[in-house]
Amino acid sequence: MKQAFPYEHDQNITFIKRAKKFTLAGARQFISRIEGITFVAFARAQPLFEELKKPEGIRDKKEVTQELHEIVTLWSEQIMYFGAMTRGLWMVDFDTGEGFYTWVYGEADITSYRTYDQSFEQRTPI
Repeated sequence: MKQAFPYEHDQNITFIKRAKKFTLAGARQFISRIEGITFVAFARAQPLFEELKKPEGIRDKKEVTQELHEIVTLWSEQIMYFGAMTRGLWMVDFDTGEGFYTWVYGEADITSYRTYDQSFEQRTPI
């Protein structure tokens, strides 16, 4: 069952639906919204991850996996509405034209950067 996330139909936000180039200030203006969207997706996904860890869950593992896939896909699509890109579970990149400002769920702000040649793990403080 596909559920709406915050901002999915918000008339006060311009959705881009394509990658764009960001300044640091431009990327930071979206963090509170992206954090909110990610919070909702994380809260919906976490119990399902826990259910998959159990040897014998109440529901079929395929059903739980499908529900997780739908949550993560919707989350990723909503991040793209802002012109950002997802690079892993709860990880977001903002293209600068020379690399990426990076953010991970749980971080209060964008505090790191990586070049196009670096992996997410190689990001450096701004």
